[in-house]
Parts: sequence; structure tokens; C-alpha cells
Amino acid sequence: MSESFIDALAALDSGDAKRTASFLEKMTHAENVSAFRPEKVHSSPDRTIRSLRVTKDLRAIAHVSGDEWLLLYVARHDVAYAWARDKCVMCHPVTGELQVVADPHRAEGRLATWEQPREPGLFDDLTDRYLLSIGTPPEWIPTLRQIKSEEMFLAVAGDLPAGIAERLMRVATGELVPPRLRPESELAADADEHTESWICTVGDADTLCRLLDDRGIPHERFA
Repeated sequence: MSESFIDALAALDSGDAKRTASFLEKMTHAENVSAFRPEKVHSSPDRTIRSLRVTKDLRAIAHVSGDEWLLLYVARHDVAYAWARDKCVMCHPVTGELQVVADPHRAEGRLATWEQPREPGLFDDLTDRYLLSIGTPPEWIPTLRQIKSEEMFLAVAGDLPAGIAERLMRVATGELVPPRLRPESELAADADEHTESWICTVGDADTLCRLLDDRGIPHERFA
């Protein structure tokens, strides 16, 4: 499961959190995702995005590939579908990282409300090639070129993939962030560094229980 899913789970009320935890416990025993009635999110541009039924009104959003699934979000039906509407899960063309990418047009709508000062952009000194090398999604580069200040960046940072906003902010404040090489590259010093830190693998009920306890998420003790 992803950090975005865990954060969404932690934001649920106690009753919904417990019901979702029970759903997760069942998933640890399931052989495939079909038991959870996966449905396409037709408004999403990503054909791998599915909605899984948690309860009558709770839905989990997941990226499904064959018999593997990655939980991305959980909320009430309409909220969950709205979250999924502009998300795509893709492999970055330069770094090879798996990313959940939001459509940048929503962020551009927020940027349009800002007064545009006559000053250089926050990322003007950085080439497109460098921005790509640190994991910036290609479709987000034109959006970044519109940003003039750290405040403007923070207004849209939440729409960027996990970890990318942090790298860009470090760059914006003058830090040199080294390019991230694909894991298969002979120049990659440590392939473990490319393990997606925003993904947590849960293979059994004990691991799930520890994860929920660590995050203070209420749940029934699993047998």
C-alpha cells in the first residue's frame, strides 16, 4: 500500500478506519483482487485504476496489474472517485521510478489565481533534462515554469508524486540534488535506493497489525 492510502486511512473516523482495517486483513488472505469487486474508474485516464468495495459507501482506489495491486486511497464513494479522476500510475521515463501522477491542469488553475510578478521563475536556472533526471514527471515541467516563488510552489506541491516535491524544494533553496539513475544502470551505486519509499508491502495480518499500530489507526485485533 502507498503512503497516500495510509494517510487517507488515518483521516477516516474510527468506525470507517476499523471497517477498512478489516477489509485489509481480508486482502492479506485473498489469492486475487477479483473477490473485492474491482470496478474501472471510467473518469480516470489510467486504465489500471480500480475501485474496490470496502463497504456499501467506502471505496479503496488501487492500481491493479495482473494479480498484484497497490492501494492508493480510501474514502467515501464520491470523494474516492474524485481523487482518482485525474491520477495516473506510471514508470518515470528517466529514473524508472513508479509514480502516481496527478493531471497538472488542476494545479495550473490554482496558479492562475496568483499575481505573476516580473521576476525569474523559481526553476528557470534548471534545464528540462535536469528536472527529468531528479524524477519530475514530464507533463509537469511546463507547470513548474510558471512558478515564481516558494509560496506558489507550496500551493501545488501536494499534487506532485511522493518525494518529488521534496527534491524540487531542495533544489529551489539552492541544494544540489543528484540525478537518480535507473536501478539497472551500472552507474547506480545502490539499487536499494530506488526502492519506492512511499510503498509498504503488507503480506500478512501481523505486518498489517504492526503498521496500523505504528500509525495509531484503530482496528480490531486479527486472529
